[in-house]
Amino acid sequence: MPALDPALYRDGVRLHLCGTRLAGQPQLAGIKHLNRLEQVLARAEWNDPAIAEGLLCDMHGNAVSATAANLFAVIDGVPVTPALERCGVAGVLRAELLEAFPRVAVRDLPLAECLAASELFLSSGVRGILPVQAVGDRVFVPGPVTRAMQAHWRGLGFPTEQA
Repeated sequence: MPALDPALYRDGVRLHLCGTRLAGQPQLAGIKHLNRLEQVLARAEWNDPAIAEGLLCDMHGNAVSATAANLFAVIDGVPVTPALERCGVAGVLRAELLEAFPRVAVRDLPLAECLAASELFLSSGVRGILPVQAVGDRVFVPGPVTRAMQAHWRGLGFPTEQA
């Protein structure tokens, strides 16, 4: 995985809204396994180097994750991360944030609600916490919840940006 520009941790990344939908498979949902065909297909949807990630939805139109990261949205001041009972991967950094920040809500996140959020950010044990700058034409500004999550990650001894 290529290193990201450190400015992306400050300013945020752009996301492509993927047409590929995650199928429901409750027996595999939340588990880290090697079948990532849906994510590979979704990642093939764009080749613009200005777009760092893709936003994936399930078959019901709920935002679930990025192609290689978990998703968080801030709605009415409350951090929300999608429920992963039907599809998606429960990452280790997501688990850490859920434990450290008990007010994070875990629930379905309809795409329209996700795009109306005041903040969006991604979490990945490999890349850390990346603010989302834009999904298509919808612009976001990294806010206090994103910065608090990044500060927590740094406090655990991890850099905000990749080494």
